Amino acid sequence: MTEASLIRALSQSDISKGTILIPGKAVYVKKRTRLTISSRTKKTTSSEYEYIILLHEGKRVGGILFCGPVDLHIVIFKKYRGKGFMSSFLKSGWIRKLNPKLKELTTKHSPQTTEYKIVKHFAKILKVPFRRA
Repeated sequence: MTEASLIRALSQSDISKGTILIPGKAVYVKKRTRLTISSRTKKTTSSEYEYIILLHEGKRVGGILFCGPVDLHIVIFKKYRGKGFMSSFLKSGWIRKLNPKLKELTTKHSPQTTEYKIVKHFAKILKVPFRRA
């Protein structure tokens, strides 16, 4: 899933159907999505996605998509970056409770980029190895 797709999914998910993890700060949402994989045959597939949506003062600030037992996609909306929302959530211990098989964090970004440094910081908080994929 691209970052733009993840941002759209986090923005559109119905948090009222989710499970509150941290009141006013984090909601866990499972969402089944149907996709048409062939317009000619009308064949569809469906997938279930699991998200954590981070909140601040009632507004969505970012979230986490679980991609299997060992992969996370993390995003903070641009205007909320650098304010500690994700770091604070990662320190809460919920990632380990929801995804105990998480073994490492990786990034495809270059070590000179801010994104690389952020993922490395998150790996340190979660106490998991970090590497460039």
